[in-house]
Amino acid sequence: MDAIKSFIGSPSRLGIITAFLCVLLYNILRIWYQRFSYPLPPSPPAEPILGHIRRLPMENAHLKHMEYAKQYKSDIIYFNVLGNHMVVLNTQGVAKEILDKRGANYQDRPRFVLFDVMGWGLTLTFLPYGPRFRLHRSILQTGFTKTSITSYRPIQEDEARRAVLRILKRPEAWDFSLRR
Repeated sequence: MDAIKSFIGSPSRLGIITAFLCVLLYNILRIWYQRFSYPLPPSPPAEPILGHIRRLPMENAHLKHMEYAKQYKSDIIYFNVLGNHMVVLNTQGVAKEILDKRGANYQDRPRFVLFDVMGWGLTLTFLPYGPRFRLHRSILQTGFTKTSITSYRPIQEDEARRAVLRILKRPEAWDFSLRR
């Protein structure tokens, strides 16, 4: 305890600690209130940290969104809820314009680092939208057409026979027999 008092007791050290804490607080707030390089749609005033969480109703939210659309004279309204960004499209025309006509600009999947580490990052389910995704999807779709799946039937029947024979030989290891 005496070491802390002597460390803080020096004015120069206290100034260094204060400057460090100010820089740390500034960086935290800068990251928290990060501004976007593109303009966001209009939104109601937000509260620090909570954002708009208290302005979003739990029931009949569509009515409140319509009210905001009239108030801000925009069919697109922005909300920030605990750091999560939400955009509300209030009319069918705007929804069709943004989701159908310009959907390729906005579609993507979140990146999960764990799946990349596990080697699952290159599966179609976790690929980000782009040329590689389109290639994987086209290969998958051609392999699962009605005409192509009928060609798999002899292989499936042969594998089913082998599985039944393995189970009959070793009934206690039936689960291992099915994993082939």
